[in-house]
Amino acid sequence: MFPLVAFACILNAFGQNADPAASETMSPGQISSYREQAIKSIFDLETYLQIISNKKKSLPQRNMSLDLAIDLFQSDTVTVETSSLKSPVIHTYTIRLYLNKLKLLPYTSVKIIWYKVYLSETFTLGADGNYYGTATFLQRFEGKSNNEMGSYKDVTQKKIQIILKKVDGFNGPERNIRFILKLGDIKVEETPHV
Repeated sequence: MFPLVAFACILNAFGQNADPAASETMSPGQISSYREQAIKSIFDLETYLQIISNKKKSLPQRNMSLDLAIDLFQSDTVTVETSSLKSPVIHTYTIRLYLNKLKLLPYTSVKIIWYKVYLSETFTLGADGNYYGTATFLQRFEGKSNNEMGSYKDVTQKKIQIILKKVDGFNGPERNIRFILKLGDIKVEETPHV
C-alpha cells in the first residue's frame, strides 16, 4: 500500500535549452497524460525497490523486479546518487549496480518509501528532440538488522529526471512520431536527515 502522497506542481521543468515555440507543440492533454505516466513510473519504481530489498521474497522474484525496474530507465547506464548520515560523500552508481547493491544490503529488513512527490508542470523540448521534466521527492530509508549490525534510517530529498524519448517511425507511407516515457538520473538534492 502506498503512503498518502501530496502531488503539486513545480514551476520550472528540467533545464534544457529549448525553442519555446517548439515546446508549445505538445498539447495540454498530452502533457497531462505524460504526467500521469510519469507518476505511475515513479511509483512502479518504488514498488520494485521494495521487492528487490525484501529478503523474504524469492530470489527469482527479486531479480525479475530488478529487470523491470531497469526497463523504466532510458538505459542501464543511468546514474543514481546515494548519501548517508555516516559520511558527507555522495556516491554515484549506475542503476544496475545500485539495484544489485540494494538487493545485497546486510539488513534483515529494508523499507524504502517515497513521499511528497512534486512533478514538473510541463516538459521542455531539448536540442535532441526529446522532452525533459523532473520529479522531486523525499525518500525514507529504514534498514533493520540484528543487534550486532544495528539499524539505520534517514530521509533524503532526491530529484529524478523524466524523459519523453522521441521515437520516429512509419505507419505505411506516413511518418509517425511518438514519445516513450523513460526515467533518467536520480540525484541527491539534500543530504540525509532523520
